[in-house]
Amino acid sequence: PMTVMIKAVSVPRSTSIRAEAKNKGWEDFTLSGIVKDIASKAGMLFQLFVENDPRIKLADQAQTPYLPFLKKLCDDSGLALKATDRKIVVYDEVTFENRSPAMTISRGDSRIKNINIKTKMAGTYKAAKVTYSDSLEDETHVSLIEDDTMGENGQTLQINQLVKSEGEAETLAKNKLHQANKKEVKVKKARDHQPP
Repeated sequence: PMTVMIKAVSVPRSTSIRAEAKNKGWEDFTLSGIVKDIASKAGMLFQLFVENDPRIKLADQAQTPYLPFLKKLCDDSGLALKATDRKIVVYDEVTFENRSPAMTISRGDSRIKNINIKTKMAGTYKAAKVTYSDSLEDETHVSLIEDDTMGENGQTLQINQLVKSEGEAETLAKNKLHQANKKEVKVKKARDHQPP
């Protein structure tokens, strides 16, 4: 089966969330708390679809628009972000990709005009390893996750980031590995018209 990645901008032009630089600092907040605050200021709602709401010790938004700032926070937490239908949505991409497809386009579909496929090896990894030493608790949390689809050998993505448990380290390693490898193959399709 073929996989298609579709990207689009769905943020209304009337909101400043994409382009207007802002300055603010957050200390000891959850990711959902920061997203809720920014969504409220932008006149948007927010939704969070994650098992664990990451706690962020310090986040400094310096001359950065809201959306790129939130995207970086989500990327750092191994999560995905989208703005749609006047909502900011934060979700676990792996979980969403395992859901049933919303639409299926078959090879030879008359709506497809042409196709272009590119592969990428640089920046892809066989495994991800999260290591975090908590000096206050005198604990080290480690998790190693492998991507079985990447063959026998490959690089390991090293991640040193705050985690509170082995389970959180495992989730972060899984999501960061998925982020790094998801653009390994890109498929571009041009369509003649919108589906009915």
